[in-house]
Amino acid sequence: PWQITEIVQKTLGWLAATVFVIAVVMLLYAAILYMAAGSSETVHTKAKSVLLYAIVGIVVAILAFSVESFLKTIILRNF
Repeated sequence: PWQITEIVQKTLGWLAATVFVIAVVMLLYAAILYMAAGSSETVHTKAKSVLLYAIVGIVVAILAFSVESFLKTIILRNF
């Protein structure tokens, strides 16, 4: 069981970190889009949707770290 939890822990940590970094890059991209949009309504709409997806990505990354400890508890049966 220790090897399985270690593999799951490392994999989820790596995935969560990757998702978090991509979400932060998307957040910066949305900010640049929004500032450069000017009066273009379509670019404003695109910037808002990118911002929404970036926030969802950050939330998913945070939840992935929570799932890691939850799965560790379930696998090791430490209730």
